[in-house]
Amino acid sequence: MDPGFEQGPEWTHGTISKASHATHVHATLLHAHVHVPRPADTRARDAARTSTPSSFHPSVPWIPLTCTCTSMRTRPSCLDERSQVRPGSRSTSHANADVGAFPRAPPTRTGPRGRREGGRLRICAHRRMWMALRGAARRQGLVPRARSLSAAPALRKGSMVEFHKGDRKWDLAVLDKPDGKKNWFGTDRNGIIFSIRPQQIAFTVPGDGYNVEDIGTVLSQSRQNRDPELLRVAWEILQDEGNEASVEDIEKMMFSTSSPATKYATHRILSEDVVYFKRKIKKGTAVFEPRKPEQVHKRLEEMEKAKQRVEEEKRKMAAFEAAIREAIQLPREQRPKPEEWRERDVNGRLEALESMALNVGPAAGTGEEREAAEDTLLKMGYEPSNEGAHQLLSDIGMWGAYEILELRRKETFGLGIKSFKQNICEAAEELIASTPPDADQSRRVDLTSMKVLTIDDESTTEIDDGVSFEDLGNGRSRVWIHIADPTRWVHMDTVLEREARRRTSTVYLPTGSVPMFPRVLSDGPFSLRAGQKCCAFSIGVVVAEDGSIESYDMIPSLITPKYRLTYDDADELLSENSAMEPELTAIAQVAESRRAYRTRNGAVDIALPETNVKVKNGFHEDAEIDVYPLYIDSPSRKLVAELMILAGEVTALAGTAAGIALPYRGQPTPDLPPMEDLLMLPEGPCREIAKRSRMTRSVQSYNGAIRHASLGLAGYCQVSSPIRRYGDMLVHYQMKAHLRGTNAPLNEEELALVMDYVGSAARETQLLQREVESFWTTEFFRRQPRDRAYKALLLRWLREDSMLASVLVEEFGIETAVRMKNGHPLGAHISVGVSEANPRAGRLFFEEW
Repeated sequence: MDPGFEQGPEWTHGTISKASHATHVHATLLHAHVHVPRPADTRARDAARTSTPSSFHPSVPWIPLTCTCTSMRTRPSCLDERSQVRPGSRSTSHANADVGAFPRAPPTRTGPRGRREGGRLRICAHRRMWMALRGAARRQGLVPRARSLSAAPALRKGSMVEFHKGDRKWDLAVLDKPDGKKNWFGTDRNGIIFSIRPQQIAFTVPGDGYNVEDIGTVLSQSRQNRDPELLRVAWEILQDEGNEASVEDIEKMMFSTSSPATKYATHRILSEDVVYFKRKIKKGTAVFEPRKPEQVHKRLEEMEKAKQRVEEEKRKMAAFEAAIREAIQLPREQRPKPEEWRERDVNGRLEALESMALNVGPAAGTGEEREAAEDTLLKMGYEPSNEGAHQLLSDIGMWGAYEILELRRKETFGLGIKSFKQNICEAAEELIASTPPDADQSRRVDLTSMKVLTIDDESTTEIDDGVSFEDLGNGRSRVWIHIADPTRWVHMDTVLEREARRRTSTVYLPTGSVPMFPRVLSDGPFSLRAGQKCCAFSIGVVVAEDGSIESYDMIPSLITPKYRLTYDDADELLSENSAMEPELTAIAQVAESRRAYRTRNGAVDIALPETNVKVKNGFHEDAEIDVYPLYIDSPSRKLVAELMILAGEVTALAGTAAGIALPYRGQPTPDLPPMEDLLMLPEGPCREIAKRSRMTRSVQSYNGAIRHASLGLAGYCQVSSPIRRYGDMLVHYQMKAHLRGTNAPLNEEELALVMDYVGSAARETQLLQREVESFWTTEFFRRQPRDRAYKALLLRWLREDSMLASVLVEEFGIETAVRMKNGHPLGAHISVGVSEANPRAGRLFFEEW
C-alpha cells in the first residue's frame, strides 16, 4: 500500500468480508474516490457536504480525490468535488461503466503514463493512486484481464493470406518475415514483395508452410470449385432452416468436405456474392445470413437486366466501330458530318478522343477516359497518342483536314470563339425585332445631308467608321469622323453587352473573322451601311494650317453613308486627283498636314510589311492558301489611319477636360539609335528594325491623358472601332453619358478592373491569331517544292558568333531566324530554303542555300 494512504482496521480481511471488500473496492474505484490523508477541517467540511453511501462500509470515510498535480491543465470532471457520484448512478465521464467493470484511467493531457521533466517520468498524484489501486484489485482477482474480441489465426512465416492491394484489387501472398511489430513482408505469385498490414488481410488460407509456388495451385483448385450454383443450394438449405452460417458451415454444404482449396473457394464465392447472403461480424467472426426469397429474386432480376444492358452496349459499340472503319475508307465529302458523329457517339468515345487530341479535359491525363480513347485507337490501328487521336478524328470527318488545336480547344470547351450560344442569338434577334429606346434621341443631330464615305478592305463586313468634309468658308474647313454607335442599341449590363465584354474583340483569322457581336447585328444595324440611315457618334474637327487642333465637336448623329470604297478604289481616286470626289482629296490634304504635325512632335513611323494570310475552304483538303506582304504605304490607308488617330486625340482631350475616366493610352519616349548610327545601316527594313528594337511598351491611365511618344501626341484614346473592340465601346458609354449630363457608368477603379480583363483577353486573342496564321503559313510552305529557293534580306545578326541572323523573306513579308552558312553584311540579299515545315507541331525553319 502506498505510504500516503491512511490505513485502518477497515482494510484488513479480518474486519471486512471478501464479498463486502470487493463491493467496496469496485464502488470506490468506479467513482474515483480514494482514501487520502486530509486535514481535519477539510474532512469536516466534506462530511458536511456529502453523506456516506449505504453500500459503503460505515467505518470508511468517503473523501473525493482532488488532483494537485501541476502538470494537469484541467481537472477531470469525474474527480471534481463539485461532481461527486454515488454508487448506482452514472457520470458523464463513466457513462459506460458498470459495477462489474473496472473504470478506465482518469483522463489526463500528459499522455498515458505522465510527462517527462529533466529526463525523469513524472506521474501525477491522482494517476499514481489509481494505478496502485488497480494493481491491488487485479492481484485480488477482482478485475478480469482484457481478452481479444476475435480469435484470428496467428500469422507466421509460411502463412498464405489474401490481401487487398487497393482499387478493389486483391491477391494471394505467402508471408516471409515480420516488417516491424505488426506488418509482414509477403511475396505474391509474380515474385513481388509487399509490406502487408493486418488491416489489408481479408482471409488466411488454412494450413502453413506454404511456398510461393503453392499460390498457383490454390488458385487453380479454388477456381475449379467456384460454382455459384452451389451457393444457391446452400442458400436454399439455410433459408429453410432460417439459420446463420459461418464460412466452414457453407463450405460443408457446398462441397461435403473441407480442404484449403474448397475453403478458399467458399470465401471467394461469398466475397463476390451480392445475391444470396448478407455478411455480418459477430464476436470477431464473419457469419452469413440468407436473404429473403423476394430479395434474392429482385436481385437476380436486376442482374439479368444489367447483363442485357451490357450486351446492348457491346452491340452498339460494335456498330460504332464498324462505322468508324467504313468512314475511314470513304472520300472526305462522303464521310458523316461532325453533328452526325456526335449523335452516333457511344459511351463518349469521340469526346474522349477529342480530349486526348487537344490534351485538355478528362482524357488528357490517366483515367478511364484516356483508356477508352487509347482502346479505340488501338482497335482502329492508330498509335495511342495525341497525334493518333488527331489523325483519326480527321480521317473520319469529325474534324477538318486542317485543325488548329488552340482554336478547337476554345470552341470545344465552352469559350465559344467561333459560334454564339443560343441565348445570345435570341437576344440579337429580339433586339432587331424590338428596337430599344434611344437615350440620345433628343440630342442626336441629323447629318444625313452630309456626304459620308466609308473606306475598308473588300472582305470587311462590319463597317465602323466613315469620313466626310465640310467647307466652312474663308479658307476654313472641318473634317468629320463618323463612328458606328452600337451603344445606341446595346445598353450596359445586358446579355449582349456581357457577351461583348467576354469576347473583348473581333477575331481576325485567315479563314475569316469571328465577330464580337452576332453577325445579324455587327453586319446589320450596327454597321455604317451605304444608302441606309445609321446612328453614329460623330467627331468634327477644325484643323489649323500647321496640323494642330483648332476646335472640335462630339455629337451623337444620324448619317447616311453615300459610298463604300475599298482601299484600292480610294487609292485610284487619289492618284488621279479625281474631280468626281473632291472631298476625298481635301480630306487627304488634312490628313497629310496632321501627319507632318505629329512628325514634328516626335512621332516615330516604322515602315515594315505585315504578313497577310487568306484561306478559302479551310475545312477541306483542297484549301486555297494565299500568303502575301501588306505594306501600309497606301495613300488611302494612311488617310484613314491619320483620321482615326485624330479622333483618338480629340477624345483624350475632351475626356481629360471633363474629368471622365477613360482608358487613356500612352507610351514613354523611346531611346532611339543616334541618327549617325541609323545612317550607317542600309536604308529600308534594316533601319526600321533598328528603330523598332528600341521602342518602349505602351502604358495606360484612367484619370487623364498621358503623352504617347510614338504617335507624337499629348494624349490618345482608342475610340474608332466599337463594333469590334470592347474597349472602344466602353469609351462610347463613358463619353455619351457625359454629353447627356449624367454620371459615367464606371469610375476609375471600376474601369481599371474591366480594362485589366480586356487587356488580358486581348493578348490571348493576339496569340491565337498568330498561332492560326503561323499554322496556315507553315502549311503553305509545306506544299511548296522542297527545292524552291526564296529571296531574303539580312536584317540583323541575332548571335553573330553562332551565325544566327534575322532575315526578311521579301516575297511574303515573313521575318524569321536563319542559321547562316556564310558571313554577309547587313542588307545583303541571300537565298534561303525551307528545312522543315510541320503545321501541327508549329515548326517552320529556313536555312541558307
